[in-house]
Amino acid sequence: MLWKIDLTPSALKDLKRIEEYYEQIDVDYARALIKKLFARFETLSQLPHRGSKPKLNQLRGYLQVLEKPYRILYRIEKSAQIVYVVAVIHHSQDFLQVWRSSPR
Repeated sequence: MLWKIDLTPSALKDLKRIEEYYEQIDVDYARALIKKLFARFETLSQLPHRGSKPKLNQLRGYLQVLEKPYRILYRIEKSAQIVYVVAVIHHSQDFLQVWRSSPR
């Protein structure tokens, strides 16, 4: 059975910022990157436990997968079989600072 994928408002905001940034550089690349990120979300519907645990104590209960150059942070609601994507963060950003600066 496939798990439902739910993008939280904060994750949607992250995606919008990513798209807007890359559209200024190369529209085709921006579209391709967003498509790759959504494809990665889709893989979580089949294998939600595939991610690794972030090493930060503040992120206990979350998992992460990489879609270079981004880190996708998510949590699993086992009883409802839902994967909540909560953040899409560039690998060069201070992960904890980004996490604290935006409500998740």
